[in-house]
Amino acid sequence: MRARTTLLLHAAAFIVCLALGVGFAVSYTGLRTSDLQPLLRLDARLKCMLVAMAVVFFAADQLRYLAFAWALGTRPSARASLDAAIACNFFAMLTPGGTMGAPGAIYMLCRHGMPVGIASVIAFLKSLVSTLFLLLSALAMFALGLGPTLDGPVIGLLTGAVVLLGTLLTPLVVAAALPGWTQKGVGVLDRWVGERPLARRVMEQILSVLAHLQKLRASSIPMLLSVNLLYFVNLIGILVLIATGLGAEPIPVTSGISTLYLAFVYVAPTPGAAGLAEGTGASFFARVLPPTMGLAAVLAFRMLTAWLQIAVGAVHLAWVGGLEGVFAGRKSLE
Repeated sequence: MRARTTLLLHAAAFIVCLALGVGFAVSYTGLRTSDLQPLLRLDARLKCMLVAMAVVFFAADQLRYLAFAWALGTRPSARASLDAAIACNFFAMLTPGGTMGAPGAIYMLCRHGMPVGIASVIAFLKSLVSTLFLLLSALAMFALGLGPTLDGPVIGLLTGAVVLLGTLLTPLVVAAALPGWTQKGVGVLDRWVGERPLARRVMEQILSVLAHLQKLRASSIPMLLSVNLLYFVNLIGILVLIATGLGAEPIPVTSGISTLYLAFVYVAPTPGAAGLAEGTGASFFARVLPPTMGLAAVLAFRMLTAWLQIAVGAVHLAWVGGLEGVFAGRKSLE
């Protein structure tokens, strides 16, 4: 019952944030129902491409889980990776900063028989690497002059997120690249920890993570970069196609703006970036689209991605089980 209440509260928070953000954006831009007509008049071939890319989104995310698992020497089933991808996206959309996305994936991988240690490394490593990949791409676009005209605080937020993720990822990279030195350092730390109960439990988790990271092969790095590139090119491409269909040009600038917008959405603190993603859309695209069209493009993009992820996740997880299990935690796996 507590898990169900937690899930419903998160869903309610998402809806409230979404309503506030859309309300602000509509008031700010003066959007009317008639302003959405250009979306309905988009070329039929473009609409088919957008639907296909929305489907590819799920397949590309599933492929990322498979790639990270293969790189760490394990072979999950296609069903396990699909369940993990859908659960991650669903719970990331409903929790502040996407905090329950990785735990959602871990839960589904464990339900398919994967040990919690390797499932945790796969899920968190995938999240860290993928987000850092996007943020670095966004800052590169901004440096090339292909982004929107943004206030300093927004760029500061993106830069700060890169520094934070880089700091979290660096120990993992060092541990995988220099296993000998890492083992010596951990050995010293292990002796210092001794038998202190809490410190010992933390130490055991560190040793478990290191054991899995040492299976990471350098030859798998091109594969990991390629699957992330495929995923983000497809995801950003959805927004670029919508924006250009509404008249945005030139395409390089529209692509840069779309990348920066998505990076902002990734680090926004509200559940699934609800409210902030919709409320800032017109400002992001002001360089290439009028305010009403910028908002229309963002709303269509969110419908084909974030809102669709929630709908698919709710139906799929209700079917296979797991809607409440993630919030119930380890007990639900016993």
